[in-house]
Amino acid sequence: MGNLPPVSLYVHVPFCASKCRYCDFASYAGLDALIPAYLGALAAGLAQAADLVGGRSVPTVYIGGGTPSRLPDGSVDALLSCVRARFSLAAGAEVSVEANPESLGAAKAKGLMAAGVSRLSLGVQSLDDGVLAALGRPHTADMARRALMAAFASGIANVGADMVYGVPGQTFGMVYGTARELAGSGLSHVSCYGLQLEPGTPMWEDAGRGAVPTVTDEDDRDMNGLAAAVLAERGFRRYEISNYALPGRECAHNAVYWEGGDYLGIGSGAHSLLGGKRMRDARTPARYVAEGGRLDGLEVLETLDGPGRMAEMMVLGLRMGKGVTEARFRGAFGVGVMEAFGEAVAANVGEGFMEARAGAYRLTPKGMDLSNVALARFMLTNPECDVKFQQSALNGVEC
Repeated sequence: MGNLPPVSLYVHVPFCASKCRYCDFASYAGLDALIPAYLGALAAGLAQAADLVGGRSVPTVYIGGGTPSRLPDGSVDALLSCVRARFSLAAGAEVSVEANPESLGAAKAKGLMAAGVSRLSLGVQSLDDGVLAALGRPHTADMARRALMAAFASGIANVGADMVYGVPGQTFGMVYGTARELAGSGLSHVSCYGLQLEPGTPMWEDAGRGAVPTVTDEDDRDMNGLAAAVLAERGFRRYEISNYALPGRECAHNAVYWEGGDYLGIGSGAHSLLGGKRMRDARTPARYVAEGGRLDGLEVLETLDGPGRMAEMMVLGLRMGKGVTEARFRGAFGVGVMEAFGEAVAANVGEGFMEARAGAYRLTPKGMDLSNVALARFMLTNPECDVKFQQSALNGVEC
């Protein structure tokens, strides 16, 4: 077993207090009656997953949602006990849990600490009540502040929060205020996302009929730059397009996604990448419970071939500040980056989106801000590469 690569574990909790107005994730409101049975199905799924991965080392565990902090007291402890009993957790494994302010008090936070949670990600999104109302969040700014204090008091080593910019009606002053307060609050990690209006969501429908003001691309980029500057002043390093951390506090689990490592998703709506196969559990929570969390129904979304793997390494690896090294790319594929993607690299370098130095290819600050343009060039080179990410970590703002 020692020669097998590690595999990270994602556990999805789809339950929420309410459905946010921008959210198109696999999350549901009004299904709390399913929680006990769903937890039982997760335990069964974890048992089957342990047999599937065959003793491979697990360096990170991420319980996301949805709202994991909405689970009854002791639930996360029970899930993690199941993980420890059945999987080979690496020494010092990172154990992350997502939480929302309306469901995180002092007792809950201390319970997560006692359960072995080493990293907490809090869905703050904004510290302006008007922005929170526009997003349809079920908490206020003061609730978020109290939740942050509860997280810090719990003793959890690494506490992070999300913030969002580009919300209709949001001003630069609102972005500045949230970024400044979060940066000075004692957090070690901030995820800073531009709001994406997804088809079918209430905010998308409002924008389509002109019921809400839209944010221009220029203002969106400038808001991002403002937040980045505030975070940098407080010592936060931009280690990925949307993620900032104090030195040594980067999210190891998310890095597994960006570096193309194997991960196994357990739960309704969870995604997996194992041996080049990208899979999804497409079941609703009710069906997941009815089928006892079995893994044999996973839907294979794609099987990455050589060109697809090359494109994915560039698209995901370039999201990170350290970029993609020539040695890593050549070691994986036997060819150099320029041999595989010469035209894409040349175009990006020519427009100031990328730089190539010290044996590595990286996005410049300009390229980070316009990453949708820079990274699309690699996907167009290999159109069969349809990159799908684990939803709570890479597809935008937590719900």
